[in-house]
Amino acid sequence: SQVQATAATDFWMSGAMGGEVRPELQATIFDDNYAAGTQYKQDFGMCAEETHATYMLNYYAFQTSDTGNALVSARAASDQMGYAFRLAEVSVAEGSVGDTVDITATVIQDGIAPFYYGLSIALACPDRFSATVGGVDGIVSEGSTASFTFTDVPATSTCLSSLHFSLSSSYALAGAPVKFSQGVSDGTVLAVSLPLPPGSPPSTSPTPSPTTTPVATQ
Repeated sequence: SQVQATAATDFWMSGAMGGEVRPELQATIFDDNYAAGTQYKQDFGMCAEETHATYMLNYYAFQTSDTGNALVSARAASDQMGYAFRLAEVSVAEGSVGDTVDITATVIQDGIAPFYYGLSIALACPDRFSATVGGVDGIVSEGSTASFTFTDVPATSTCLSSLHFSLSSSYALAGAPVKFSQGVSDGTVLAVSLPLPPGSPPSTSPTPSPTTTPVATQ
């Protein structure tokens, strides 16, 4: 292929790959009877996986619009492209400073392409604590993981029972935040509840049940 011939197979790791669905295919590529894999009719999902596409233009979808199963397939194809960061695990450990804990969040890249600008993970809790750790954009390949540790988090059940995680980028447009790929809501903020670690001072509030399963919240 042209990509292989120019030794650009790894270009997607540092620059966004994309293009346009062939105009003569735009009206049918997401139909149930689309003959994917036949001459001049490539499979959209396979092409996206091979090229690590972040975007593909499809003017038909906006000028005429898909309906029914074609619309469902088009939306699934759109979701397949680009990045998809998932908050996989959150753990707590005693902090190096008294009355604090360290919170470690593990993030997995489920998408087929990176986020090509600076991206951080933020943590906030009701005890007036907030912090941001950079480097989420460094999780490039599908299946890759990275852990981010927040230090000096208040060791109180008030804070640990309401940990709010979000993604942050100075390049994100106003009103269009970078989101996690999971959650019962829209993935903008994921709420996690954790217990105080062993050895932490007693809290005047009830200790919540341990959980490492993020739950989306508005």
